[in-house]
Amino acid sequence: MSFHVRRHDSLCIHIISVLSLSASSHSITSQIRDAPPGAQFATLDIEAAYRGIPCAPEHKRYLVVYHDGKLYIDHNIPFGLASAAGLQGEVADATVHIWRALDVKPSKKWVDDIAIFRIPSPNGAFLGISNGVIYRYDYDLAHAKSLISVAKVPWHDSKGQPFEDDGVYVGFLWDVPRKTVVLLEQKRLKYIARLADFLTHYLDSRAPKRELERIAGFLNHSAFAYPEGRSYLPNLYANIAAYKLDFVPRHISNSTKSDLKWWLRTLTAIPVPLSLSPRPPTRDYNIYVDASTSSGIGILWNSRWAYWQTSETWRGPSRDIGWLEAIAVEGTKSDCGVRNQSLDVRSTTLLVRQYVGSRCA
Repeated sequence: MSFHVRRHDSLCIHIISVLSLSASSHSITSQIRDAPPGAQFATLDIEAAYRGIPCAPEHKRYLVVYHDGKLYIDHNIPFGLASAAGLQGEVADATVHIWRALDVKPSKKWVDDIAIFRIPSPNGAFLGISNGVIYRYDYDLAHAKSLISVAKVPWHDSKGQPFEDDGVYVGFLWDVPRKTVVLLEQKRLKYIARLADFLTHYLDSRAPKRELERIAGFLNHSAFAYPEGRSYLPNLYANIAAYKLDFVPRHISNSTKSDLKWWLRTLTAIPVPLSLSPRPPTRDYNIYVDASTSSGIGILWNSRWAYWQTSETWRGPSRDIGWLEAIAVEGTKSDCGVRNQSLDVRSTTLLVRQYVGSRCA
């Protein structure tokens, strides 16, 4: 097999890889959010995901390794081969498509990690217990795997789990009956250690670009379970973009330092699962906000209004008129008496759909 990559696609593949993980998380989110009572999911892992894929004979000449005076030909795809980045996806896609054709669905996949769901069926031949209730299903994990046994997919023996109410997928713990998700504990602790180590070494000294990119990678992953953290990432990415030379360290900006400290405090706190329950319909309370660099911010809510004068020192790094208008929008959440509701908030330039709520306990 061979995966064709167009010229100049290496950066695109990297970007698509990051976005695909986020898309995978969001796709399973919608599945769990809309799941009926009794729904469960199982996870599987394909062993030696890339090493199990044979190389096209005419391409083997490009996979020759020289060692100790001898030449060795690699007959299978080596892990990390840039031009073969999409091969495992083709194999996993085919596996999922075959399952769907056999009514083993819905199913999701991220590279070699696959999650398959099962929904209660009144005439199902397999019994299972979900949230303390006995249900009938059309398949269990062994039967689902037997349906595609002819494909000889090399499933990993020690990874994955049978059908359960909750489970681990793409670094998060998902709970179907409660419709919640939380960052996996071992990842949370690992991220805390990495971030604390970074701040210890580079808070007051020059940081390599590669170190910042590593921090951005796992914080971007964490932001799925900590959605408020998304607003604490732009400064970090701006700091990374400011590097003129990849291998010349730079001091990190004060705003980035502040954001990373927020992340460390947030990750260190006792985690609260994020609710995946459907949001209620959007409400319109005729809310208008405005901001002025010289006057301050104001909020009009039906016939009631509030006004705050800005201080002379409000301007600072990353603080401009856009930031000030965002503060005005945030002000609609304070003491408004509305919870777990999506609101339309209008400014002079934007219509902002603001969700007022809190993470579930």
